[in-house]
Parts: sequence; C-alpha cells; structure tokens
Amino acid sequence: MTQIPVVLEAVKTRRDNTITMTFGALELPPATMAAVFQQMNKYGFLAFKESEMNQGELDAVAAAAETFSDDPGKTPSKRLRGVLYRLWEKDNLGFSTFPAYYQHQMERLITHFKSQIENAL
Repeated sequence: MTQIPVVLEAVKTRRDNTITMTFGALELPPATMAAVFQQMNKYGFLAFKESEMNQGELDAVAAAAETFSDDPGKTPSKRLRGVLYRLWEKDNLGFSTFPAYYQHQMERLITHFKSQIENAL
C-alpha cells in the first residue's frame, strides 16, 4: 500500500453513473513513482483523509479492502453490457436503439459458444 499526499482537484460524472477523480501530487521520490506506475489500470481501493494516516488506520484500510471482491457492484454480465454499450456508441451497426443492438450481439455470442459445444462433442 502506498500513501501519497494529494489534492483532490476535480470530480466528473460519467454517462454510466461512474465518476472520475483527478488528484494532484507534489514531486514524488523515484521509488514511490515506480509504485504508482505499477498500479496503472489496476483495480484498487482509495482511502482519502485530510491528514496523514497512522499505521492502525492503514491496517484498517487494508483489512477492509480484502473483504471486497475485485469489482464490487458489477457482475460479469453487467460489465459485458457496459462494454457492449460503449461499442454501440462507437458503431451501432445500423441499430437505432441499444436494446436491439444488445439482443443482436448476445445472440451472436450465444451462437458462437453453442457451436463450440457442438464441435467438442
């Protein structure tokens, strides 16, 4: 776990009801920078406090993070639906509504996996 003094600079809402938070930090030592870059694009947990955390608080945060799944609140099917929505935004394949696009893409996936079952027999 890396503790870095930061300033919360911006919070933006997204179309899918998630948020983006932007933090600014002063210059960091090379080892801390390396730790930060190793975490890029990884799922994690954020604890924000207006003063430095003591070891007991850091331990409590670590323990709380272990009780959560890798992606709380989103089942794999919800994640897939979100990805398909993003694809529909970029190229709707002629479908005027997302539900119609979603149904079409799910049928394609189902057909693909059913054919793998048939080929495996």
